[in-house]
Amino acid sequence: MATSSKKSVMNWSEEKDIVLMRQMVGTGIFEFRAGSKERGKTWLEIAESLNTDERFGGALTARGARDRFTLISRRQKSKNLAQIKSTGGGGEERTEFDILIEDLIELNEEAEKKAQDQTDNQKEKEKQDKEKGLDMRQKAMETMGQTRKRTSEDKDDVFERMKRRRSRSETVTWLDKKAEQDTEWRKLLVEESKREIGIWQGKTRGKSWKFRENSWKCK
Repeated sequence: MATSSKKSVMNWSEEKDIVLMRQMVGTGIFEFRAGSKERGKTWLEIAESLNTDERFGGALTARGARDRFTLISRRQKSKNLAQIKSTGGGGEERTEFDILIEDLIELNEEAEKKAQDQTDNQKEKEKQDKEKGLDMRQKAMETMGQTRKRTSEDKDDVFERMKRRRSRSETVTWLDKKAEQDTEWRKLLVEESKREIGIWQGKTRGKSWKFRENSWKCK
C-alpha cells in the first residue's frame, strides 16, 4: 500500500522572520512594481535561497514568503499604533526585527505610492490625449468646413478667370481674323493697283506708237 506524502508545514519564528527580511532587503524586492513579473520572480528567488537553509526545511514557497511578510507587517503597524496611543510616540528599544520590518514597510509604502502616481499620471495622460484627440477632431471638422468654403470661393474665382480669359481669347481671335482680312484686302488693293497701272501703261504705249507712226508718215 502506497503511503501518501504530506506537505511540510512552515513553522515561523522571529528568527526566521529576520532571515526572510534580510533576504528581502538584499534583493531590493520593492524596486519592482506589485504584481509585476519581476517582483514575482524575486519572491521565487527568495524562497529558493531560504530553502537551502536547513531551518526552513525546503518547505518555503514564493507565495508563503509573500504572505508571511504581509502578516508580520500588519502586526507591526498595529503594534506601532498601539504604542503611539499608550505612550504618545515613545516606546521600547528597537530590535533588529523592528528595524527591518519598519524599513521594509516604508519601502513598500513608497513603492505603492510610486505605482499609484504612475497609474494616476497614465490616466491623466490618457485623459489629456483623449481631450487632445477630440480637440483635433473638432478643429479638423472646422477646417473641413473652411476648406469647402475656400474651395467654393476658389471655384468661383477660377470661373471668373476663365470667363475673362475666354473674353480675351475671343478678342485676340477677332483681332487675328481682322488682321487676316486686312492683309487680304491690302493684297487685293495691290493687285488692283497693279492691274490699273498695267492698263494705263498699255494705253500709253499705244498712243506713243501711234504718234511715232504719224510722224513717219509726215516725213
